[in-house]
Amino acid sequence: MIFNIINSLCIKKEEAYYPMIFSDEIQDGSIDIATLEGEVFEDEVVKLLREEGYNNVFKSSRTGDRGVDIYAKKEGKSYIFQVKRWVNKVDGSVIQRLHSMKENNNDDYAECITTSEYTQPAILEAEECNVNLIDGEKIIERFNKAFPGKYYHSLLNTRDN
Repeated sequence: MIFNIINSLCIKKEEAYYPMIFSDEIQDGSIDIATLEGEVFEDEVVKLLREEGYNNVFKSSRTGDRGVDIYAKKEGKSYIFQVKRWVNKVDGSVIQRLHSMKENNNDDYAECITTSEYTQPAILEAEECNVNLIDGEKIIERFNKAFPGKYYHSLLNTRDN
């Protein structure tokens, strides 16, 4: 139980734990992706994907999405996305469902996007199933590349260590 508390309040990097930075303030009018509701975060990811050149981008229906939140196309290829606005790490079962849908639908690429991190089993599952993983650091980098200064992530440790 104590490890669950530590993992929900800290980021582990190279065998050391660093406190997450929590903030309820929106800085300079920018959007804190860590505080968005899950469906609103999905909407922001849809905007990001469109800005990155994806087309035919649409969200799946809420009921029965079977692990796919967003569908898109780019350069003639089909993509599916699972989007998790979580604090806890994403586990391997999420990756398994996404891979299963990729195979069933004959999609070309599958990507899981989270505001947090992935468990080691999830990382191994993604490597085995060829699912691209985007964690909190990578997604905020993508947001900031597409929309400079519009987004931030208050749960990331921004100290240089």
